[in-house]
This record gives sequence, structure tokens and C-alpha cells, in this order.
Amino acid sequence: MIWGREQDHGSLLTAGAASAFKPLPAFTDALLALSGHAAGDLWLVCARAGVVISAVLIYHLATQLSGRTAAVVATLGWLTAKQLAGYLALEGMSEPICAACALFAIDAHLCRHRLLAVVLGGVGSLVRIELLPFVACYAAVSFVIGARRPKAGTAAAAVLVAVTAAWFLPDAISSGDVFRSVARAAQESQGGPLLSSHPGLSTLAESAGMVFWPLAAIFAADTAVTAFAWARHRRRRPTFWLTLGAWAWLGVEAVMADMRVAAGAPRFLLPGLALAVIVAGCAWAGLMERLQSRATRRGTLVVALASMALLAGAAPGVVQWARQERTDWRSGVNVQRLAAELPRAVSDLGGRRAAVTCGTIAAAPLQNPAVAWALDVPLGDVGILPSRRGVVFATDGQPPVRARGYKPVGTVGPLSARWALLTTCDLGSADVAVNDVAVKRALLTGPVSAGRAGPRHKSRTTPTTAGPAPE
Repeated sequence: MIWGREQDHGSLLTAGAASAFKPLPAFTDALLALSGHAAGDLWLVCARAGVVISAVLIYHLATQLSGRTAAVVATLGWLTAKQLAGYLALEGMSEPICAACALFAIDAHLCRHRLLAVVLGGVGSLVRIELLPFVACYAAVSFVIGARRPKAGTAAAAVLVAVTAAWFLPDAISSGDVFRSVARAAQESQGGPLLSSHPGLSTLAESAGMVFWPLAAIFAADTAVTAFAWARHRRRRPTFWLTLGAWAWLGVEAVMADMRVAAGAPRFLLPGLALAVIVAGCAWAGLMERLQSRATRRGTLVVALASMALLAGAAPGVVQWARQERTDWRSGVNVQRLAAELPRAVSDLGGRRAAVTCGTIAAAPLQNPAVAWALDVPLGDVGILPSRRGVVFATDGQPPVRARGYKPVGTVGPLSARWALLTTCDLGSADVAVNDVAVKRALLTGPVSAGRAGPRHKSRTTPTTAGPAPE
């Protein structure tokens, strides 16, 4: 959102930002920023539409391959994937859009619209650059080796060049470092594969836990059957290319994590996971069909018992998933409340100009984009470590303030999502005296007391989300 607004102002600045530059969200937000205060809500609509559209496409593709039973199993497996319906959808992450574009490209290929498939793959590559090699291989086979259509091949090459330029040129022009986003994407500050001794293996292990274990087991077993059919009889099963694509995507992510050029986060695995749940759904539907065809009464009983076994095996995972979704929902609501209270927090600090000119700006980790958005400053201007002079937007005791000279201003927000404000600038001794105890408690133990009532500050851009977490 910040980079979109800066593009509209002609002043894109990516230097010093903790996040990698993703072209599709940034270019989309440049258009949405023209709507003013509605920009945040419009982006959330786009991001959440990615989840819905990908689910519809999974149902559609699985139905084409193996019928409605496969479609239902695949869609349920997708919607219950780790972080998808909770964290990613609630906080407006862009990775589901990449998965939707990849599925759209597959559907376009099945409809024999090859150039459209390349274009859709290119759009998805603007979210995850890992998709670009797959698109390039497909374009080479389709237009250079296969169809030999010069115009279509030229158009496909133009798409690949444009996507590559969109990833590297903004950073090169803005920060002077072509590979700034690569360095930022490899920083793992929230745990994960990069903190292990073998990031690649950790990424693969993490992918297995993204869906309920019966689906992961079905996918693994079907992979073995597909490999045997190809090795022994050179026979390609209907899901051959989807299986190969799923494993190829997981392999690319694992290699990138092992090379420490990507964090291997769960959301990065979504395009491969989308293919895997389709394969698992088709495998389950095929197994049930074969069991039922062996004998009428006995086959029906076997199918019923197998379905009950699948549900029983998934039950513990369903309980754990429900708990995690509840936690993600509460976290998303708190993020929303914190962002909604930021205009009031800025007002309590004396307004935007007073906050920006006081010195450095520090905020709680992962809240930097929201604070930068509210203050209309570049993302790199908001750090997580307070310096000798400046202002601090703290929440849940972060960031800790150890420098002398910071005076508590007040607390803003409800009990579950509260800002504690501090500054080294003089805003009046009366306010400091009234709120001294409340702010110290908020910094040491998190939110514990009611915030000071103050006038609502009407900003021309009211944030609706705390923005993407640094990769």
C-alpha cells in the first residue's frame, strides 16, 4: 500500500524497507491508492478474492479430471490448508492470488489457449518469481519447440521480459541495489526453515503439515503409483503433470531455502499445494470408485468404512485446525484494531508533523508498515529500535525503550489492541503526568489499562491493515 501510494506521488523508495518488493501488489495498490481512504479495503477484497477464486478453480479442475467427489475432497483440503482461511485471508496476503493465477493458466491450457496460459502464468509470477521458470519452460515447449508460431512466441517472450523487469527495475532505480528484495526475502525473523541446519528438508517437512495427514498420505501414495505406471509401462495417468508440477514447486522452494534466497514460509508453498490437493482428491475418488465396482453390497460397505476411516483420521487435525483458525481470527481482529487506532495515536502525539520532525520513528515489529502508512512516510523511515531522540509506537511491550529522555504520552485503543506512545519532544507536562503509570505498565507487561480519551483524528488515508509481514 505504501509503495503504491509512493508510485502515485512519483517518489517510490524501497531502500531500507524490511519487505521484498512484489510487483503485482505494488502496481495494483498504485491504482487503488487513487481511491484514498478506501484503498486498504479494496486491497483486502482483491487478496481475499484470490482465496475464493482458487477454491472455485480447484473444484472445477478436479471435476474435469475425476468428478464431483474428487472436487469436494480437493476443495475441502484447500480451504482447510494451514494459514489459508485465517492468517492469509484475514490480513490480505497476496500468495493465494499466485495460486489462483497458476490454476487459471492450467485451465487455459486445457482449453488450448496457450498464449493466455503464458499471460496468466506471468501475472502469477509477479507475486512469486519462482513461477517464472515454469512459465518459461511452458512457453518454450509450446511456441518454440511445439507450435512454432512466431507471433505467439514473440508475445510470450515479451511477457517473460516484462515480468523480469518488473521484479528488478523498481529496486534498481529506487534503492540502487538490484538484488535488495532477494536479500530481504532471505531474512527469517519469525522462525521457520532458515533457522534449521537443513532449510530445504525443513521446507519439505513443513509442506506435509499444511493439510490433514490423510490427504498428504493419499498424495504420497498416488505419487508412487504414478511413478510406477510411468517407469514400468510409460503410461501417463490423468494427474501425471499435476503431480510432477506439485513436486517440482516444492523442490524449487526447498532448494531456494537451502540456498538461503527464500524463507520457505508456508504461504510460499501454496501453488504446489493447490496441485497436490487436486491430485489427492482425484486419487481418493478413483479408489472409492474401484472399491464400489467390485461388488454392490460389499463394495458399498467398504466405501462407507473407508470414508469413516478418512474422517476419523482427520478428526484430530480438524480440531487443531479449528483452534488455530480461532487464534488467527483474534489476531487479525487485533491487527485491524491497532491500525484503526493509529490516526488517533498520531493526533495524541501532536499530529503528523510533530511526530515526523521529532527524530527517529520506532514501532513494534511487524507494525512498521501500518505506522509508515499512517504517517505518510517511506517504509524505511520506521524502525524497530528507538534512538536517542524521536517517537515510539509500542504495543505488547515492544519495542523496549531503554534510552533516557522518552516521556510517556498516553495509551490509545481497547484492552486487546493498545498503543503506548512515547516521545522525547515536549508535548506538555500535564499529559505526561496523567499517563506516566499507564504507559510504563503497557511497555512492561502489555496492554493493561484504559486509554486516554481524545479527539478522533481524521486522516486522508485511514489504514485497515498492518500490512505484509517482512519476509
